[in-house]
Amino acid sequence: MPRSPAIMSSKPNSKGRRGRRRTKLLTLRNRKPPGGGYNIKELEAAEAEFLALPMVWNSFVVNLPEEDPESPDGYRWKKTRFQRGDDVLLNSNFDDGPDMWVGRIVQIRTNTEKTEMLVQVRWYFSRNDTAELHIRSFDRSTRSPYERIVSDYHDFLSPRTLQAVTHVQEYDETVLDPPQFGPTDLFVRSTLHFWRRKVSNGPSPIEGNAMHTARGESAAPISPFGEDTCRCHEPYNPYPELRTSSSSVFRSTLSLSLSLSVGPNSIMHFCPRLGCRKWYHNSCLVTMGHTDTVSPPSTRGLRLLAVDPYSEVPFATFAYFSEQESAEDMALASDKLDISDALEMFGRSPLILAHLPPSLLSIAQSPIARCSGAPHGWAIGNVADVALARRFVYTAIEHSGRPEAPAPTTSNTTTTNTTTAGGFPQLLQLADDLEAFAWLDTEDGVAQLEALCAGLEGFDLLASVYTPYWERRWEGFVEMQALLGGPAFVCPECGSAI
Repeated sequence: MPRSPAIMSSKPNSKGRRGRRRTKLLTLRNRKPPGGGYNIKELEAAEAEFLALPMVWNSFVVNLPEEDPESPDGYRWKKTRFQRGDDVLLNSNFDDGPDMWVGRIVQIRTNTEKTEMLVQVRWYFSRNDTAELHIRSFDRSTRSPYERIVSDYHDFLSPRTLQAVTHVQEYDETVLDPPQFGPTDLFVRSTLHFWRRKVSNGPSPIEGNAMHTARGESAAPISPFGEDTCRCHEPYNPYPELRTSSSSVFRSTLSLSLSLSVGPNSIMHFCPRLGCRKWYHNSCLVTMGHTDTVSPPSTRGLRLLAVDPYSEVPFATFAYFSEQESAEDMALASDKLDISDALEMFGRSPLILAHLPPSLLSIAQSPIARCSGAPHGWAIGNVADVALARRFVYTAIEHSGRPEAPAPTTSNTTTTNTTTAGGFPQLLQLADDLEAFAWLDTEDGVAQLEALCAGLEGFDLLASVYTPYWERRWEGFVEMQALLGGPAFVCPECGSAI
């Protein structure tokens, strides 16, 4: 089967703007607004017509017009490939705005002659589209302008209703490495159950059968949006409408403090412990009394560092500073206790961290926070940087210094002389002379590689640290002290420092 059917062409409109009005719009709203769409019988008929097309494709190509001032017509043709699984922009009256229409290609079918094609699309709803459904529990104010809610509503469209491939980033607020997106980037974090008129946490898997969801055959318990947020369950809005273009108010710590006073729930702290992974509003933590009034300020950084994002228990070397005994022993300490002091307390040499820049060590001892509407990634938060910095520290302590990759085992055969002479680095270099690595095809060579891979487990990229990156990131941490300062909060669930 070929990769895609014949190329289709679409004529531009009179203004030459990418052909956005090139056909009658086969979309939700122009059928039965608001919230439009099929009823069950219409959906069943549309799906039957779609499934009657016998040929299934993974992709197709459309010739789309693109603005070209140098062309006599004002545009030129550009081949655009659409594939199954692509997020796509569709023709609408809302192009280039927050309510532009977005979908995901589920399946592509044509007739045998390839003269007729239909594309099954699963819709992403904007906050305004969803509000038109009059779902009682839906609060438009908790959604960002460019946020999308993936739905179980399917449509069967002409390929000429598609205008471009895009990408909708999946935002899981409980992970340690969330995507970094801005106020005008598309993202999704919840699902609209169109036929049940409910919105739940997390984007659900793509469902290929439209009638399957319409009949409720895949109905599962629904977790309400915001259920995993704080104790108050108030959903977090990373980019409120009023702040999408007002980043200038964040140019100084003073102005940041003033702007944050507008919304008491703007700032949140995160507990990264494996069993928690939850965000809490600063205002809720203060109201509930979850502040550390016992432990001395001198060990605050070490208590934060003890919270291991990859485990349910504190990191062993610094666990002492999270205990009541430490609070009593350090009660009179006035100077900040740094990592070097802590290592010496337990008979470890501070030199094992000598390869880590001070900026990284400072980030590892910082709280994890985010702020609604903040620029430069702080609306998503510093969780990825803090978690990675702590991992560097933990690995250095576990290896008593910079982790070294294991050397290959010695072999009795002479074919491994090339490897043993150069050690591990030679395995990583790109060699022009592949004959030098012919031993890898031998049984002994395979055994050595297996042993090497076992030794590399967890080595990852931790053997080297790019200092300029951490220095730049620490500058951002310093600028955002209004976020990272304040009371010494503790997690309401596990009591860890956050």
